[in-house]
Amino acid sequence: MTAFRSKRGLNLQLLVGISVVIALIIVNVFVTQNSSQDQRKATTRVIQTLDILGHLDAVLSLIAEAESAQRSFVLTNDHDALEPYTRAARGIEDRIDIVRKLTADNPPQTTRLLHLRELIQDRLRQMDGELAVSRDHGLLAARQALILDSRKETMAAIRVQIAALKSTESALLAERLESAAMGYRRAYGTNVAAGSLGLLALAALVLLVDRNLRARQADAAEIMRQRETLRVTLASIGDGVITTDVSGRVIYLNSEAETLTGWKSEDAAGRELEGILKIIHEESRQPVENPGTRALREGIVVSLAHHTVLIGKDGAERPIDDIAAPIRDARGKVAGVVLVFRDVTEEREATNQLRKLATELSEADERKNEFLALLAHEIRNPLGAIRNSAAVLKLAGHDPQALAAAQGAIHRQMEHLVRLVDDLLDVSRISHGKLELRRSRMDLRPALEQAIEACRPTCERNEQAFGVEIPDTPLYVDGDATRITQAIGNLLSNASKFTLRGGRIQLTAGLENAHAFVRIRDNGIGIAAADLPRLFDMFSQIDTSLERLQGGLGIGLNLVKQLVEMHGGSVAARSAGIGRGSEFVVQFPVLGEAEADRQLPASSGMRSMKEAAALVLPLRSGRRILVVDDNVDSADSLAMLLRLHGHDAQVVHDGLDAVEVALRTLPEVVLLDIGLPRLNGYEVARRIRLSPQGRQTRLVAITGWGQAEDRKLSSAAGFDEHFVKPVDYERLLALLAQPWSLPAAS
Repeated sequence: MTAFRSKRGLNLQLLVGISVVIALIIVNVFVTQNSSQDQRKATTRVIQTLDILGHLDAVLSLIAEAESAQRSFVLTNDHDALEPYTRAARGIEDRIDIVRKLTADNPPQTTRLLHLRELIQDRLRQMDGELAVSRDHGLLAARQALILDSRKETMAAIRVQIAALKSTESALLAERLESAAMGYRRAYGTNVAAGSLGLLALAALVLLVDRNLRARQADAAEIMRQRETLRVTLASIGDGVITTDVSGRVIYLNSEAETLTGWKSEDAAGRELEGILKIIHEESRQPVENPGTRALREGIVVSLAHHTVLIGKDGAERPIDDIAAPIRDARGKVAGVVLVFRDVTEEREATNQLRKLATELSEADERKNEFLALLAHEIRNPLGAIRNSAAVLKLAGHDPQALAAAQGAIHRQMEHLVRLVDDLLDVSRISHGKLELRRSRMDLRPALEQAIEACRPTCERNEQAFGVEIPDTPLYVDGDATRITQAIGNLLSNASKFTLRGGRIQLTAGLENAHAFVRIRDNGIGIAAADLPRLFDMFSQIDTSLERLQGGLGIGLNLVKQLVEMHGGSVAARSAGIGRGSEFVVQFPVLGEAEADRQLPASSGMRSMKEAAALVLPLRSGRRILVVDDNVDSADSLAMLLRLHGHDAQVVHDGLDAVEVALRTLPEVVLLDIGLPRLNGYEVARRIRLSPQGRQTRLVAITGWGQAEDRKLSSAAGFDEHFVKPVDYERLLALLAQPWSLPAAS
């Protein structure tokens, strides 16, 4: 306790001594400043008086100069003499103005100066008059005027007045010089006295500081002992520890903190905490507020948010958990902060793995649901056409045209279902490594021709031009002819599917860089640049908009890619963008020119079947119906079925035609598919409902999409009913039999 009181008294004495020294310094500065100001004022007044005397002498000299120049002109008529005269006259006036300003604080002198100005002006007017006589009446008259000039009296008065002014200023000069000398002596004495007192106080202060330093050295030794104890304790902790002062500057890092941050404690000492403990968000890569900074600012315990990464001095990154707490002194004030943090790389990796697994499972489940919904949609389309055709077969009797059309539709749609199932099975076999190629030395051309024959009927139905360029020479490859035909057929089918009616498809084959290539180009809807990288992914559906939804499970291109790569080849897609067509290029390693090991069987692809004309039966009492579906078989078979039941059925295959025909013919019922080219079924329904007559038309959705959300969308677009393919004809016929208000036929 005694030591504490002694230290307290010593500190108080030191504080008093410092205060006295500071007070003496302030007084000395104040006195010195006042003395300096007095000296400056006295010096300024002396200089002012000297300036006045100088200007008065100059006035007298300028008057004499003006007289000399004026006399020279009158006697010699030399006009060059007028210039000095004019200059002297102007200079006299300037000097008088200067003296007037300098004597503004002395009224008697100001009065004398005014009188002097009047005398000078009189004298200048006299000389101007003599000059005028010389110019107007000649030299003789001027000389006579000069003889009669009364300038001597005026000049005498001027000299008297100037002498009076100078006498007064000389007296003032003597007084001001004496005042300046006294001020200097007084300032010198004051400064000596203040300096002596300051030296005495400074000597006393030095003694007090010496005593204070010795006391502080003893305190520092105790602090060092306690700090060493704390250092050893913190070094034994397994987590990283950083301490700072109240300004956020680093004081200490333990060994674990040095390892994690890459900074040595002695190098980090004194640096800003943010420069040592650099942390960012793991995902955004943006800086995160240091918890130590917030703990200092708010005086609370702060923990880091999740996903925080520590960037070490060497750039290494480690995920960490952290907590910061303020350090408080004996009075409870924040004196610094301590941060405790640890490397959580293993825990973070485990968490990320679990999160990634959960995401993958969720995505897989979502893809599964999407695939099942898409599969249901793809199966319903051909089933709808088959069901329609089967019903036509029941009612067509012996009509050969109706029977042929229905049989053709069933055949084509069954082929589509078979291809769909085959693709699914092939993808499954490839993914499980169970698909085996029956490879042999083969000519690529027959396989291409077989794929072309299989696709040609589809192109004919879509009125698409189909160009083929195949060389006359063999293209030998080591391959499975059936699988190559399947891959090329899928690409051709894809090209036809995404090329509008009346479009163009071109297949070109040849030899390039020791590879046989097959290039399939179309002028269809094209592919966006952003979609090209994932075009060959499993279940890839690049464009799912209703306007361009053309069917497919998103496995065809993936199957092509895998089949081609199993042959050691490659497939690539190119497109200039949406609406600018697309190109697929397949390459196979080519073999030598030897004969093929075996001959491929002749092409037995599908043969096109002529579309049967619509069956025309005598109309019974029925409805005027418009059938809208881009699936031609489905639309035609449904129309035939309706006609067989006595209805007047008309067919269109895209959205824009549906709107035009519906508003022109005003059908009683529109059986409308949703996924249509050019304009989707929802938009068709909305446009029909905008017309007053269209509001009375019964709109029935016929679609492969049957989820609850799909029904809500169709209802919101203005549909009265929602049928899922294949259509329940009994329910449809029952609906058509119901009475409702109808518009008159156009």
